Amino acid sequence: MNRFIRWYNKNRKIIWLTIVIAIIVITIPRILNQYAKNNNDVSSSINNTTTYNNKSYSVITEENIAEETDTQNTNIIDIFIEYCNNQNPEKAYEILSNDCKQSLYPTIDEFIEKYYNRIFENKKSYDIQAWISNYNYYTYKINLKEDMLSTGNTNTSSIEDYYTIVYEDRDYKLNINSYIGNIEINRSKQTDELEISVLSKDVFMDYEIYNLVVKNKTIKSILLDSLETTNSMYLLDTGDLHYDAYSHEIVTEELRVRGEKEISIKFNKKYDTQREITKIVFSDIILDYNSYTTYNNKSDYKDRTTIEIEL
Repeated sequence: MNRFIRWYNKNRKIIWLTIVIAIIVITIPRILNQYAKNNNDVSSSINNTTTYNNKSYSVITEENIAEETDTQNTNIIDIFIEYCNNQNPEKAYEILSNDCKQSLYPTIDEFIEKYYNRIFENKKSYDIQAWISNYNYYTYKINLKEDMLSTGNTNTSSIEDYYTIVYEDRDYKLNINSYIGNIEINRSKQTDELEISVLSKDVFMDYEIYNLVVKNKTIKSILLDSLETTNSMYLLDTGDLHYDAYSHEIVTEELRVRGEKEISIKFNKKYDTQREITKIVFSDIILDYNSYTTYNNKSDYKDRTTIEIEL
């Protein structure tokens, strides 16, 4: 025992140095490995967040918008909202496309009453996310929120809208309130009794409105649809999927034709660049409305016809 103590006292510096080195050799790699793992976890989290928050990636069509195009598009949105936030609706109205004005807000007063006063009662902050890119149409999902700095309200509500950038008269303009745009069609079909011309359609995020001109060639009053069912006026796509008209929003007199009449019909067709409409179908046209009204049981009336128009 004394011999061991003498040996330890003589070599203790070397012994403790060896122990310290051994501890360092064992623990340092473990520390470095854990540090690297933590960094990888943080990097993954940042990458995931960046992917989901990338405003230039179209969520629905799964496409990246070119940086220059995306910057140009979002600048137009920024300017429009800035005008609204700064109580300058006249300037904001100038940014709207002609189609948007004609379809939704024919006058500045209608824009102020129906959109500006309803949305921008207070200043709004907002988030932008690219939603659908289709040819020259770029649609962005806009989340408009109460600006806490201006309202002092921490319990903020939000309004969801969709803005679409379109090229018009050598300039870029804006469609708002979920309005995508107007598309010309100019297709028609005629029979001995009438001619139906489909001039165009106004496309919205949740529906489409088809604009028609109907010519009655007879001396009788014709009803474009009996409205006895909800699926007799519809659109067909390439997969034969039906999109019915909003028949509950139509009154009979709107569909009654003597001579020539402009009619607009709304269909339950959400905006989808992958589904192409091939036909519009009117399957329950009443050829003599006056005679039809004399029937107590309308289903007994037989003088009906169907017109399908290829689009």
